[in-house]
Amino acid sequence: AYLLEDFGPYAIEVAKMADPTFRILKEELWTGPMPKHFLSSDTRLCPRDCRPGCSIVDVLQEVGAAGRATHFLSWTWDYTTSTMITGLDRWVKKRQTQMERLFIWICFFVNNQYRILLAVE
Repeated sequence: AYLLEDFGPYAIEVAKMADPTFRILKEELWTGPMPKHFLSSDTRLCPRDCRPGCSIVDVLQEVGAAGRATHFLSWTWDYTTSTMITGLDRWVKKRQTQMERLFIWICFFVNNQYRILLAVE
């Protein structure tokens, strides 16, 4: 439910533009000159290595908005947020899937970008 209901408005707020790409969000959240960090993910401990900086899904897990993946989504950094959200919304409606039982593995959210993009040692 987070992706379809809350992520779009969050992405607009963070990027300060109507329809940012994930490449723009990468800069806004992790690699830009003044990263905004998803809900203080930079100071939260990663559950896998116990170091500061965790993935978005780690934060979502803490608030009950994430679960074990039921599906995998192949995508690209150049998709806009509306492309992903609209595609997911159409897919969910077509399949008549219950949102509370649907958890999609998307590397942007699941991978610890602090370790991958920033190579924090």
